[in-house]
Amino acid sequence: MSTSVVYKYSLNGEVVYVGQSNRGIQKRVKEHCKEIRFMGLTDVEYYEVSDEQTARKHEAFWIAHYKPILNIQRPSLTEVMKRKPRGVQWNKYPYEIVYDEPLIAVN
Repeated sequence: MSTSVVYKYSLNGEVVYVGQSNRGIQKRVKEHCKEIRFMGLTDVEYYEVSDEQTARKHEAFWIAHYKPILNIQRPSLTEVMKRKPRGVQWNKYPYEIVYDEPLIAVN
């Protein structure tokens, strides 16, 4: 069984992005470091869940809950959990976040 993560980026206390990954938090944050919309964001929290399906359900709940401005895709209402996930303990991302050259050039 693989472990998946649910994570959120915040700016000045406001959640601006929620995501999930089955590749691990460190690899996913590193991928975001190449996207313009994440430039400068360093407040990342995450928690682990047992599988990707659970991660998708948790992600959908948090997106519906926070309505983060950087989420482009929104989950369908059928994906959203009715209740807040139990036992969630958000962990602070423990690594330094270093932004690379973005994949998309700014005009």
